[in-house]
Amino acid sequence: MPDRPDWRKALDRQQALQECLRQAQGPNAAPGPEALLLAARVELGELLQKVKPRWAWWKRNDRAFTEAEQAEVLEELADVLHFVLALALVEPFSASRIVHVSPLSGSLVWLANQAFEAPAAPELFAAIVGLAEELGFTEHELFDAYMAKSLVNLRRWNAEGCLERGVHRGKGRVTERR
Repeated sequence: MPDRPDWRKALDRQQALQECLRQAQGPNAAPGPEALLLAARVELGELLQKVKPRWAWWKRNDRAFTEAEQAEVLEELADVLHFVLALALVEPFSASRIVHVSPLSGSLVWLANQAFEAPAAPELFAAIVGLAEELGFTEHELFDAYMAKSLVNLRRWNAEGCLERGVHRGKGRVTERR
């Protein structure tokens, strides 16, 4: 099996972001599974629009994505992943299962169709990783895109003073060393 990213780090980062949101908005502001799944569906819709040339068989578009379009697709994948990881943190046992799942092939169609169901986070995670690979990205590129986007999200809430108060997860602080 090829070297895989340490998705526990992504889960830790997502946990830190969730803690920042709770600190900034109050303990009752934590979204439940239904809200997280809805958010993942919305982001999936944005992703499907970006990759429409890959699945819209009624349109003829054989051109490759530009570098800018590829960057947008990878960012949309990271946005979907953000809510899938958040969902894993609220589903019993999902977080521990995510780090062991294998990418799912045929993920674009599976994701689009399952978005109206309520699949568990590990299955959604496997589909996102599989979709990234189908679109030409490595699992490491997806991981890096998620980590970069999560820093943007953490900094967005940093204005509320969350990081200065020392949000912790595990042994280390979730801040970027400079």
